[in-house]
Amino acid sequence: IPKNVLNGKWRKVFTTGWDLWPCQWTEFWAPQTSEEEQSPDSWMTEWPHNPNVWRMDLYWKNANDAYFTFHMDNEMYVGDTWNFNNPKSAPATLRTRAIMWSTEAHENWYLLDWTEEWNTMMIYYCAYTSAVNRFDSITMVLQRDDSPPLTKEQAEYYEQLAKDTLGDYHGTLQRIRSCET
Repeated sequence: IPKNVLNGKWRKVFTTGWDLWPCQWTEFWAPQTSEEEQSPDSWMTEWPHNPNVWRMDLYWKNANDAYFTFHMDNEMYVGDTWNFNNPKSAPATLRTRAIMWSTEAHENWYLLDWTEEWNTMMIYYCAYTSAVNRFDSITMVLQRDDSPPLTKEQAEYYEQLAKDTLGDYHGTLQRIRSCET
């Protein structure tokens, strides 16, 4: 995905995981973003100074008119993989260091699809959180926020692609309710 396309706000359209809250979006910040535009969190060691590390902020609201918003920050290390002691594990597209609820999670992300004309990407990630000794995985479809919503046919394409690529267990997508409804 070109740097100028990835940078910015994306809405989550589909997920396979536990994160079914409505109104979810992600903001990607390019390496070397000025600290006046977005300052790093205190725990961030690489972003924005490392030219190969992105920042990703996730936001979830539990209702459209809710005042409560869940927020999680990540440093994304492009072309790097965490070693989860799984010899069958494929090299990841990137790895992240995520902080939420004062715990750190390590995630390997796999970019499975990038459709430029729809401004969409499908990602599978697996994560390990040592504080709770737990593995987790989610498949999700993100679309640039300034793009028209997916048509029924485009949504069906991703639902089928996820099942074809990951099987029923990891590939059965659930629609995320948009922020407008």
